[in-house]
Amino acid sequence: MYGRPVDHTLILSHSIRGNRGGTVQKIFDDLKETIISYVRKQIFEDRTLSPGSRLNEREIARDLNISRAPIREAFKELEAQGFIVSIKYKGWFVADLSEEEIIEINTIRTLLEHSLFETAIRCNSFCEADLLSAVQLNDELGEIAKGEDSANKVYRFLEKEMEFHVQLHALAKEHCLWTRRLLVNLSYQIRLSFIGWLYKYGYMQHSFEIHNAMLECLEAKDLEGLQHLLFLRLDRQRSLEKEGKSTYPGSRKPIPPALPREVKA
Repeated sequence: MYGRPVDHTLILSHSIRGNRGGTVQKIFDDLKETIISYVRKQIFEDRTLSPGSRLNEREIARDLNISRAPIREAFKELEAQGFIVSIKYKGWFVADLSEEEIIEINTIRTLLEHSLFETAIRCNSFCEADLLSAVQLNDELGEIAKGEDSANKVYRFLEKEMEFHVQLHALAKEHCLWTRRLLVNLSYQIRLSFIGWLYKYGYMQHSFEIHNAMLECLEAKDLEGLQHLLFLRLDRQRSLEKEGKSTYPGSRKPIPPALPREVKA
């Protein structure tokens, strides 16, 4: 969409005269969300932006037919979420996470999820029926993983992957409120760290299989098995990240055995 950028100062001025308060904030929030969604789509779905790419405020203003003021506010929010970074005198760039940062993010995630599952099992906060939505989501992940490559395959898998984990985190019910909040905040960085793995390493099938094993452990209330799987997943991510830096691009390394029955043996 091309055309003259809208004068949002004028819009907000009219809004203030017509309806003071909520309307102004809603217009501005809607603009920010539009910009945030646009940038995320470019990173995850269209792949026109990759880690390290520079964001061009003028191009975004032109493409969305908006002024640059709300773009700067949206960029600040994206920076707070860990998607982009500001470099003085150079501009805004898609975050390019280092190996150490990626491992740290996924280590924190593993520890938080282990704590949540431990509490959920100890408090007996869920039953087999509570797992049905997660089972269905993982079946859909399996279908995406087996499907033909397409422009938005990774984006669809990534969003479904995050939805799957939200379902698992909900098993704690009224428990672990702060753990769940931390996991929500961390989900932005997890999305960004997953990009390289999902494209380069065939990580989709690996993720699907680990999920199946986790669901079996949850159904059996097998905390020891879950702990093994969570740290197995973390070890796998660490090895993929190290191999990706050296001699392992594009490969599909077989997954180590990860079923609950192997844990108990």
